[in-house]
Amino acid sequence: MKALVWLVLTFSLLGCSNDIPIYRFTPQQWNDVVVTIEARPGSTAGAVCEFLVMASFANNTPAHSIRVSIRMNDQGPWKQAIQDGMVGVYRRSDRVNNLDVDVLNVQLKRNDEEGVLRFALKDRKI
Repeated sequence: MKALVWLVLTFSLLGCSNDIPIYRFTPQQWNDVVVTIEARPGSTAGAVCEFLVMASFANNTPAHSIRVSIRMNDQGPWKQAIQDGMVGVYRRSDRVNNLDVDVLNVQLKRNDEEGVLRFALKDRKI
């Protein structure tokens, strides 16, 4: 009975919370790696936005053998994303000043190869 009360309370609280938009971007490819981005923006301009970089090989297996870093607008140092297990998902947050102007740069490294993909935040889809 106690577990049922906690379950009902949890779902009641979730129902009362504000929906956080999740933005998705058209996938891009680097060598044999397909990269898809999801962004969870902060509530105000200049807020920190969480980025999920999902990488898979062309045959749909997780690309967990790469190193992923991000930065905004070709400025500042690269910030290495944290790998979320062995499923090809990498997480990192960064400050976004303007969703209509800023560009997310994603650096991918594997062995001696390196590439950069650019995702214009204005091209986001909900």
